Amino acid sequence: MRKKPTQPTKTKIPKQKRARSLFVFCGILIILAFLGYKILNEGIYHRQFSIAGIEVEGFYLKLENKFILDVQKIDLTNASFFAESTDEKDATQEKPADSSQLSIDFVVDSIQNVLFVLSYFEKLNIHSVILPDGRERKLLYDGLSYAVYDPNFEALLKVENLQSKILLTIQTLRFYPFFLESEGYLEYYTGKKNLEFNLTLLHNKNLERLRHKLPEYENAQDSEINTESNPTISLRGSTNFKRLSLLASSSKLKDIKFLQPFIKMLQNKDLEAWLFKKISFSSLTLQSLDLQTSLDKDIVSNLQRSIKANALVDDPKIYLDSSLTPIVAEDAILTLRDENLQINLNKPTFANHTLEGSSVRLQLPFSKPIEIFIALRSQKIALDKPLLDLLHFFGIDLPLRTQGGALKAALDFHLKMDKKGDIIPNVTGEISTQESTIVFLEQKIDAKEVRANLSITPKAQNVKVSAKSLQYADIADLKAELDIDILAKNLQANIDINTLDIAPQKIFSQNTQALPPYLDINSAQDLMTKNIIKAILEENTSTIPSILQIKAPKTPKVQNVAAQNGNLQAQDSQNSVDSEEITESTESTQETTQENAQQGTRESTQETTQETETDSVDLQTNEAQEAQDSQMQEDSQNVVAQDLQTQDSQTQEAQETKEQEVTESKDSTQESPTQSTKSPLSSLTLQGNFKDGNLEITIPKLSFSLKKDASGALSVGIKDASVLYPHSPLLQYYGISAGSVELSQSPAAPLEFGISAKLSNLKYPIYDKNKKLLSALSVLGSIDISKPIVEVSLSSKDKSLSMQKRGNSVFFMVNDYDVNVDELFSSTIPILSESFKDTHKEKKTLTQEQIEQENAFIRQKRKYEREHNIEPHIFYLESNNMQIFFGNYIVPADSATITMRDGRINANASYGNGIANVDIVHGEAQITLDNFSANFINKVMEKELFEGGLFDLSGILRDGILQGEVRMQNTFFKDFVLVQNILALIDTIPSLIVFKKPGLNNEGYEIKEGSLMFWLNNEYLGLDKINLIGTAIDVSGNGLIDLEHKSLNLLLSASTIKTLSDILSSIPIIGYLILGDDGKITTNIVVSGSLSNPKTEVSLLEDVVTAPFKILRRVFTPFDMISDALSEKDKEKQK
Repeated sequence: MRKKPTQPTKTKIPKQKRARSLFVFCGILIILAFLGYKILNEGIYHRQFSIAGIEVEGFYLKLENKFILDVQKIDLTNASFFAESTDEKDATQEKPADSSQLSIDFVVDSIQNVLFVLSYFEKLNIHSVILPDGRERKLLYDGLSYAVYDPNFEALLKVENLQSKILLTIQTLRFYPFFLESEGYLEYYTGKKNLEFNLTLLHNKNLERLRHKLPEYENAQDSEINTESNPTISLRGSTNFKRLSLLASSSKLKDIKFLQPFIKMLQNKDLEAWLFKKISFSSLTLQSLDLQTSLDKDIVSNLQRSIKANALVDDPKIYLDSSLTPIVAEDAILTLRDENLQINLNKPTFANHTLEGSSVRLQLPFSKPIEIFIALRSQKIALDKPLLDLLHFFGIDLPLRTQGGALKAALDFHLKMDKKGDIIPNVTGEISTQESTIVFLEQKIDAKEVRANLSITPKAQNVKVSAKSLQYADIADLKAELDIDILAKNLQANIDINTLDIAPQKIFSQNTQALPPYLDINSAQDLMTKNIIKAILEENTSTIPSILQIKAPKTPKVQNVAAQNGNLQAQDSQNSVDSEEITESTESTQETTQENAQQGTRESTQETTQETETDSVDLQTNEAQEAQDSQMQEDSQNVVAQDLQTQDSQTQEAQETKEQEVTESKDSTQESPTQSTKSPLSSLTLQGNFKDGNLEITIPKLSFSLKKDASGALSVGIKDASVLYPHSPLLQYYGISAGSVELSQSPAAPLEFGISAKLSNLKYPIYDKNKKLLSALSVLGSIDISKPIVEVSLSSKDKSLSMQKRGNSVFFMVNDYDVNVDELFSSTIPILSESFKDTHKEKKTLTQEQIEQENAFIRQKRKYEREHNIEPHIFYLESNNMQIFFGNYIVPADSATITMRDGRINANASYGNGIANVDIVHGEAQITLDNFSANFINKVMEKELFEGGLFDLSGILRDGILQGEVRMQNTFFKDFVLVQNILALIDTIPSLIVFKKPGLNNEGYEIKEGSLMFWLNNEYLGLDKINLIGTAIDVSGNGLIDLEHKSLNLLLSASTIKTLSDILSSIPIIGYLILGDDGKITTNIVVSGSLSNPKTEVSLLEDVVTAPFKILRRVFTPFDMISDALSEKDKEKQK
């Protein structure tokens, strides 16, 4: 068994020794404390030293009642402490994050520890602290408050650690990047762990000037900061760091740009754009803001759902886009609830249009695209450029605008943006007006009771328009229903037509200009000039007829009246009835143009015209009495002027009567609508599209199309003219009843139109050389209305036919074609019938004095037109290599011209060396043919009648009778049958064998010279004063040829050239001979029977001798007027 080890004996320390050691230790501590105090009391200063990479300069520590620490600079750039902290931070990132409550507790504990330490300091000043970011900070503590200086902020704070709370009083806190300054306090209750705050934020644009002036600010309270120009925001609330409760309000804020950096944190560019670009104001007052939200990971979504605010905005402007006119108001109330910002505007306007009742609502999810809701309400708005731009912004492109008149608008806009920022528009509502002016294609349309319904969605964009009345100047009066598909870019309209008159000069008319002084009838100084101006104004009535004309339905009563008027104007044939309808349409068009052209002078000339017409009637009915009047000369001038204006006056009276009838028709239609008759074209369907900036409109029922491309080029086409012809005065005027026509317009020349046409079924009296009617033609041309005088030019592709119309002047060119004059004068085509209308006037018997006055008036009128460069009223036809069909005759012509002016027609023609001239006035034609050859006569008569020689003719065509004189020389009469019969007669009478000389043989009758008087109408050719001097015998006599039955009855007196005494002794049968007064022996030869085989015989009976002459007087009465007329013509030639 082992023994226990013995324990060492403990040495006992005496108590005295312990006391002594304690005493020594305490003494040392006291000495050290005293020495430390002595040292600290005197102050410790180190110029520079470094600890663990921390460089300290100007270190001074002193102890009085409390410590005083003053450090000039602490450089932490290379401090190992921050490197270790970074490594620890990276390590902690791999660990689960501490709860927010632990972090708050840690912060609070740290603040309490710091405050405990700082309680031992009387002053603590660190003038420069350089952190690893290289930026300099500063901390100053005076024992009561802290002054913190940072490049981004400066603060003057007071922190107190009370029993149950920590009180942080902010004397001033400046955030320089945001130009914000704050003051107030924060209280943290340590037991409740709740933070309460009451802060005032101030936005000071001049805050930078106060940098590094915190002590001065504290003591002096800089006056610039406290001015009213620096708005403030008051914030009151509390938080337990799990939930936040905030109440806010503000004074008037001039802008909220200081919030932009905070809004950027939300990373919502749409919200940022709306708050800082699309909404502007002169001032904003936040009346209240209430925020209750949890402080967790869903803080943003909770914030936008819980925030409630009310604000008052002065002079707000809402810009949906920078390119749009803003919506402005006097002020607005902003209400933020449930993620929606409601903007209620007070007296809102848009482009100076009242929008009373309108509002704007923005859906503001902070993390999603904004949605905008606009309720646009207006009792008085215009569809002008600002509103059209607004509609375009929503994807609604309307090709029209309004001028004048109030529109009522009730539109709801929903603007949603997708993730790409593209706009998704939704628009519903209605625009209506009782009366307004719509501008479509730069043309003004007067609209009444118009209602437009809009329904715009991403999948369908429709606009439905209904209008009870659309009036386009004096062109159209319609009722329409229009359906526009904006997405598909097409439209369709159902149109009920009241009246329609599509006339180019109406659509593209320029501003009406006042008449020049030389056409002002009131400025005329004498009666002659006054009548000249009046005649010129009444002549200038022609224009381009309407493309399409549909009149309002008429009651049967008015139709009967119109039919009666038509019967008075028409002839017995159906063609005349058609002519009447065409003429009525043309005259209606002329009436409208005349009223437009003479609008400035109508009132001034009306009284004068009435006086002239009255004087004219009095002169015609009481000519004998007025011959004794002292004003005979002036009245006679009125007669001359009135004579030239007769047809225009009659036309005007007929038009006025027609207007009155139409007015009565409308009244009657209103009273008895069941009696009206509806036009087959009074209801039309219009289709169109406006894709890619192009516009295309078609009316299938009319075979009508209109196209306008993006460049502005316009074309109007008619594919089938026969459909449009009954309702187109333009086609009727030019006699175009079938074919296709296209009018085009270039934007470079908006008042010039090109014409391209393929025409068929033409009825112009023009024939080719095979005598075939020219019924089909391809035409190119143009219409120029850019000048004061409208110009129309048309021509065939081979240029063989052309027409130019300049104002009232019409020029035709015809090459290698033949013309039928009878058909030309009787044509029902208005352009021809109008040009030759003066030929249908009733013959007026004028005295020689009146004729001279009329000629003088016309000379003065033409002189006046030349002096003032006035376009005269002229019809001119020129042809080459043409044959003229006149009655049953064909007149060849190498060249021919027809000119009509001042109611007179002049025609000239040439064939070989022959020249023909025809002057027509007052329905009377004076005809002269000079130096025509026998070949010409034979061609006209279609028979070999003459050989060689020259022929002249002078005559007058009056009342359908051509009367004149024919002169001939050195020719042979070769009517074979007639010559043979006369020779057979001579052979049977021995006494007449003496006639058989070389001058009268089987080859014909030789005529040295001769003349005869003739009368010609459709049935008879009368011959009188036949005086033929031949080489063998002389022939005189008269007779009648029946053209209808092709028979003749002539009495010819054949005279020898011997003296009476020589012949008497050599003729056995004296009873066969008649001794003439001139010393010649004459034998009467009667020619009768058919033209193809006339019979000749000798007769002595007086009745037989005088019978043809009596027949002439009976058929052609008055018989002797030819002599007077020809003598008058000879006198005129001599003059």
